Amino acid sequence: VSSHEIEDIETRIKTLTGAHVEKESAFKDVEKAYTENKLAVEELTREAKNLRNELNNLENQKNKYLQIKKKIVGETADLSDINHYGFLQDLVRSDKKHHAILENFYFGEMDAVLLADNREFFRHTPPLNKCLLNNNQKPFPVSQENVEKITGEEGFVAWVKDLFTLKDTVDPALRDNFRNGVLVDNLKNGIRIFVTYGVDVVTQDAETVSTAGLLVRSREKGILDVIDDIREIDNQKMHVTENAEKVNAELEEKKKASVGISRLRLFQ
Repeated sequence: VSSHEIEDIETRIKTLTGAHVEKESAFKDVEKAYTENKLAVEELTREAKNLRNELNNLENQKNKYLQIKKKIVGETADLSDINHYGFLQDLVRSDKKHHAILENFYFGEMDAVLLADNREFFRHTPPLNKCLLNNNQKPFPVSQENVEKITGEEGFVAWVKDLFTLKDTVDPALRDNFRNGVLVDNLKNGIRIFVTYGVDVVTQDAETVSTAGLLVRSREKGILDVIDDIREIDNQKMHVTENAEKVNAELEEKKKASVGISRLRLFQ
């Protein structure tokens, strides 16, 4: 065997060895990709299952709160045939610490539907048992001078209308439909302001004194807390649903990748 032939053999050996090393490296890369993708699929499957369970739990919680709401306010009439903004209790947005105050102050209005037009009342069959008419031309029954005096009175905390806003989709001007009153620190100061100025009063303990002189210490239902909890559950459901959609989309991509990697393994 000549030296040239030996060199040729050695070159071929090196070439075959290199090819073997490359193939072995490629095999390891495929196996690594397969293992990583398999683990990713398993993790995403677990995550998707957990998100489904979370959604089911939230839906069960919401159903319980809806049952509580039904017990508090009773059956809701079908209002699909008239134009309205909804019930005041569903429109109010406020700090939880003001819920009892607002519920007692607007006790008669909370479960009333706010009509978009007063003529809608006559379009509903049977006639509505309770509704809030558009009455935004009615002036606040306290002079500007007395408004300033009341604001400076001992025990004055705030004006009731400043304790809440309305749902974003509702015109803020609709608050003009609701009566205003004075939030005070305690009943003693509240009665004094009522006697002096003849205004509706509510205390921080949710005791109310109406302009008619009716004093009520407690009658809260807790409906605003229940509605707030339902609203929070809906927000959580929205976020969980968004996460679930992302996880499911990623899971589908990983499953597709698994098919391609599995085919590569067959040809290694």
